[in-house]
Amino acid sequence: MESFGLAVNVVFPLLLMMVCGCFMRYKKMIDDHTINYLNKMLFRFFMAVMLFMNTYKMNLEDVLNPQIRKLTLIITICYVFIVTILIMILPKFATDRSKCGVMIQGFYRSNLILYGLPVFESIYGSDDSGMVSVLISVIIPVINILSAIVLEIFGSSGGRLSFRKILKSVVLNPLVQGPVVGLLFLVLGIHFPKILEDSLRTIGGISTPLAFVVLGATIQLKSIRKNWKYISFTVLGKLFIVPLIVFIVCYGLGMRRQMLVMVLGAMASPTAVASFAMAKEAGCDEELAGEIVMASSVCSLFSIFAWVFFLGTFRLI
Repeated sequence: MESFGLAVNVVFPLLLMMVCGCFMRYKKMIDDHTINYLNKMLFRFFMAVMLFMNTYKMNLEDVLNPQIRKLTLIITICYVFIVTILIMILPKFATDRSKCGVMIQGFYRSNLILYGLPVFESIYGSDDSGMVSVLISVIIPVINILSAIVLEIFGSSGGRLSFRKILKSVVLNPLVQGPVVGLLFLVLGIHFPKILEDSLRTIGGISTPLAFVVLGATIQLKSIRKNWKYISFTVLGKLFIVPLIVFIVCYGLGMRRQMLVMVLGAMASPTAVASFAMAKEAGCDEELAGEIVMASSVCSLFSIFAWVFFLGTFRLI
């Protein structure tokens, strides 16, 4: 019963915020034009500030924590392994190359910021959330590099990799810049006055509720019928098969409690919204990319509940 209550406490706030977004869309309080601008604000400003503050306020010991370094290395290796395997085998089942790149992104590109932080804080509070920021500061560049490679292979460029373009997309990503600058401030011992710290934390705190409201407003289930086979295969792999494999690996290598919750955020959260924009820019199937984001976001409310309930029942978190 305790694990059931834990799962409800984690998922219900996320569900409520998404329902608010759906309601606003239904009542025409928000449209596609507004959603596009809100997404830009979220990813280029609010989330960057949140990640900066989470890293800036953490203990330097957490950065040097061998468990964090070990987990980051394990997840990075898992990402590279998953992408390599999918690049080799997926084209044999999906003959449309523009769909292959999108499906591979859908399999591994997690919404670690949007889901990982709220889930972690729901279970362990915000005091230790800096550990998640350390993971994010490493994982996001890895994800962006892999996405750029995958979409270059299966996109309109026909497999010609542009390393300059890949490097530029990583360096200019605000979600990379936020934690990196925060880490720089932390290492150099630069401190803001309390009034400025509190103000920045309030600004960063806007990101999570606003992001879930916007995500709820983007969900339109009627658009997924045409590609339901591709979508169902990708979502099943993203939310259950891949996380199960990585959980087994991490548990076997000694990861426990907070570390496993971070694995939950990194591997079992839905496909990141940014995958749609990257697919569109690369000339891949942008419609399928958006549908995978929507479907995985809806299904994740049930899958995250199931994961938290399962892990809580066996006292793993």
